[in-house]
Amino acid sequence: MSDDTDPSRLERRLARERAARTEAEAVAERALRNLYLSNRNLDLLGKVADISNRSTSIEDALRDALPILVELGPWDSGQAFLLESAGAAGEPRLELVRGHGSFAPGPSPGQSSSTRGLVEPADLASLALIEPIWVSDLAKQDYNVDGVPLMEGAACAFAIVANGAAVGALVLFALAPAKPDSGFAERAILLSRQLGQVVEREIRLAQKEEEQQRLAQEVELRTEDLLRARSHNQQSAHARESLQATLSHELLTPLHAVIAATEQAKGSQPEDLGEFCDIVQVSSEKLRGQIMRLMELLAYTAQEADPVSAAPLPALLPSIDEFTEILHTQDRRIEIQTSAVAKSEFIFDRSALIAAFEASMSLVITNTTGPLKISLTVTGGNISISISGTDRSEHVSTAKIVEQIVAAAGGSATEKNKDNRYIVTSRIPTASATVQRYGNGRRVLLVDDTEVARHLGRGILKSLGYEVDTASDGLAAIEKMSERNYAVILMDIGMPGLDGFEATRAIRLGQAGRVAADTPIVALTALTSATDRLRSHLAGMDDFISKPFTRDEIESIVVRFIIAEET
Repeated sequence: MSDDTDPSRLERRLARERAARTEAEAVAERALRNLYLSNRNLDLLGKVADISNRSTSIEDALRDALPILVELGPWDSGQAFLLESAGAAGEPRLELVRGHGSFAPGPSPGQSSSTRGLVEPADLASLALIEPIWVSDLAKQDYNVDGVPLMEGAACAFAIVANGAAVGALVLFALAPAKPDSGFAERAILLSRQLGQVVEREIRLAQKEEEQQRLAQEVELRTEDLLRARSHNQQSAHARESLQATLSHELLTPLHAVIAATEQAKGSQPEDLGEFCDIVQVSSEKLRGQIMRLMELLAYTAQEADPVSAAPLPALLPSIDEFTEILHTQDRRIEIQTSAVAKSEFIFDRSALIAAFEASMSLVITNTTGPLKISLTVTGGNISISISGTDRSEHVSTAKIVEQIVAAAGGSATEKNKDNRYIVTSRIPTASATVQRYGNGRRVLLVDDTEVARHLGRGILKSLGYEVDTASDGLAAIEKMSERNYAVILMDIGMPGLDGFEATRAIRLGQAGRVAADTPIVALTALTSATDRLRSHLAGMDDFISKPFTRDEIESIVVRFIIAEET
């Protein structure tokens, strides 16, 4: 019998072929399974990455992640727990926050639950560093969920890790005993890391919100202190200025009458001396009656305005640097846009500008996120500061304080929302430091509410060779300017009705005519404080001369603003 027909040999060859075929099938099955697991891992990676990116809280992430995790293995349901810092007894505990499936349901409304037996708070530290806990047959163990013993099935638990520490746990349950597959632990840990990233993001947001609230409180306290200090200064300044205005008018006006009448008497005819002597006598009696009131003025030390002639941006740079450091702690930055004209020289109240800027910045910082944009322009007689950022859903502060601070400086403030940006704009009055106005001719308009001052001023100007018209208040001055042109206007400030500031603003706005709007206006008043000088410039006046003035001072100031006639 040949080998080919030997039954025993044929049987052995068939056995070898069957063994080879079985091994080849097993290798192919393992390869297919590995490919399936790889594809499954890739699919899981996409799902968990999507969960991590779009979830706004860990509770939302757990809601979406538990069904995916249950589908990864032989599981019927699952529960998610987060570590609470302290329970009723003052000890850490795992609180049930989400459930999926009927075998291990989520917490009941108004109740909190915790897992007992399978994983305890004390297990989390080690659970974060090792493979998941796996129990293949619960019947052999003494575990329970919410007090219900688990008498059959399998369970698995693994930690949620954030910033290197376990902050929660995921527990899965199967109705029948089961063994872990080779890729489950890898997939579970992958999901755990993604959930941990959500927790880490929540922690960062909470810290940022806490820092934002702390900054908002600091800003609010600082703004309140600034507002109180400024209110105190304004009240003191107002009291001082009111007293100074009264005393200046009552003291310097009669003194001016005495000086002017004396100068006029020197070149007058004998028959005219009686009139000047009467003026001197009446004015001297008024002056003497007010001397004691002058002492009260010395008791006031209120802070005056801080007028400067400069470019606005350099005045704000120290404050900008300070806010840049504050925003750096929040990973935010400042972008500055400045118009070319804002780099020119202007006259403005530096203290008011800085106060308005700091109050506006504090408001925008607390009500926005992301980088801040600062736009600095000069237009319409105002320095305009516009500050914006990405609008927050809820505002921490209101613009009321900013409006009060800016209004105290004679300006205005507004807030608005546009294209998801919160914008606060403050406007502080300003005047150009380079504008020069000149008049033509020999006619001068003298505006003063005091008859003696008008009489004496007219006399001085006529003696200098000028033609003189007079007006007793601002409205009368505007009316006269609308009827004829003047070379120079000498404008008193403290007048009833329309005062010198208001009249000048009206003239500059063209209420007396287009030509009259460019007529030189010189403040002629007994008010001499730095605040008054600044207000005169901001109103549009070209210069400032204090009472009592002499004939030489009047001549010097008028000549300076009149174009010399060709001879």
